[in-house]
Order: sequence, then structure tokens, then C-alpha cells
Amino acid sequence: MNFFKKILYHWFFSKIAKKICPNSIPRSGLAGKQINCISVYIIEDKKYYLLEGYLKELKTLKCLIYNGEKFENKINIPIDNTYDLEIRQFYGLDEILFNGLNDFLFQYVFRIKYIKINIDRAYIRIIRFFFNKKNLVVIDRIELLKLIVEIYLKRNIDITLIGLMIKKYSLNWFYHPQKELLKKKVQFNLDSLLFSGDLVLKSNGYSPTGKAVITIDEFEKEEFKDSRFFKLQRSMRFLTFLLVLVGLLQSEIINIPTLLDLNNFVEYLRNFIEYTFN
Repeated sequence: MNFFKKILYHWFFSKIAKKICPNSIPRSGLAGKQINCISVYIIEDKKYYLLEGYLKELKTLKCLIYNGEKFENKINIPIDNTYDLEIRQFYGLDEILFNGLNDFLFQYVFRIKYIKINIDRAYIRIIRFFFNKKNLVVIDRIELLKLIVEIYLKRNIDITLIGLMIKKYSLNWFYHPQKELLKKKVQFNLDSLLFSGDLVLKSNGYSPTGKAVITIDEFEKEEFKDSRFFKLQRSMRFLTFLLVLVGLLQSEIINIPTLLDLNNFVEYLRNFIEYTFN
């Protein structure tokens, strides 16, 4: 190791020694968000070592050696040995991997990975802010059953209550102020589907039965009938209006100018109405 490189490594290990990760690294919750530490792996002669500290006076690395299962047995490695570095930073709930010292120094100066992470975090906070302002609509009983059947047919798996919530509302659901109320309402619908025999509860989650297909089919038939009835009602209202209009024109209650003589149009309407109702 040349003189310049030795100085660079001395600076690096002196700085990193203050930020070495603890044995247990929290990866969730408030503790996970607050963590900011670095793990350094030293690779020498195909052996892996985990950095524990740096003895500045001796210019020696305090390490644990990897035995194939875990890092144990302390060993000291001179800083001027020939080795490769793998650097991993736990930056809040994010993890940054540096491919050697050069990559670490580049990011230390230009902060590109850090900027990207903070932009992503800001974007997520904005998305969650607007999501939390939404008044989430509870998925109704049949829609819930359709979703479970769809998941079962596509992936052949059972699904849990939490899995359904994520599928319907995304991971942002965990941060919504109404999440517990929403969860209870969905659970109520699931219990209803269990009671009716459309679902069964297994160890891995909810699974649809053959009755679920019949329930969905009957609902869609009723929905189709309601849709046709609604369209028929609209048509009837329109035709009623036309009948009244024709009656007024025929009785000359409504007088129209000669230039707007609608005799032919009235005759057409009469024939159309007679054809429709006959």
C-alpha cells in the first residue's frame, strides 16, 4: 500500500470507527428511522472480516472473523495489508451499499445516493399526506368476495385480512388515521361471508368456496336486471314526454309558425310510438 493510499485509509477508518453499527440493528419503528451506522466488511485472501474498531496509534483494524455461520473470534489486521472493502450504511430505514472505498468517497463528496433517498422520502411523505386526507370507502361485501376469488384464481393462495387491506388500499393504509375503523368494517364483511358459506378460514387466510361463484353470478344477474330496468325507466320518461308533446301539437294547444311546420315530424313520432308500444 503506497503512502497516499495509507493516509486515505487512515482517514477513512478513523471516521468510520465512530459510526460502527451495533450488534443488533433496528430495521423498523422509531429506532429504525433514527439509526445511522456503517458496517465494514474486509475481504482478504477470500476470508471475510467484520470491522469492530480502529486502533489509530497502532494503525490496526480490530475485526471479527467469519466462520461460515457468524462473525466471532477477534483478530487484528494491519491497515497496510492488501484487502478489499464492502461498506454498508444503514441510513434510517434505507440501506446504502458502497462498492469499495472509491465509491464511498465519491458519495461522501457528491451525496448522490443520499439526495435520491431524501427525495424518495419526501415524495412518500407527500403521497401519504394526501392519502390520509382521503375518506376511504369501505369495500362492500360482494366486491370483497370478488377480490378474494380473483386472488385465489390468479395465484392459488389464501389471503389474510391485512393482505386484503394492502391489495385494496396499498401500503399507505397502515398510516391512515381511520385504519382501525376501516379494518373492523372489512373484518365484519369477512365474518358475514364466512357465515353465508362463501368463504372458509384456513391457517394461511381466507379461501373462497364453490358457493362464492354462485353468489357472484346471482349478484351480477340482479345487477344486470337493475341496469336494464333503469334504462327502461329513462326510455319510458322520454317516450311519455314525446306523447305529451304529440298530444299538444295535435290539439293545437301549442301553435307553431308556418316555417316550423312539424306535421311530418309529428307523423313520424306517432308511427314511432305506435311501433314501440305495439
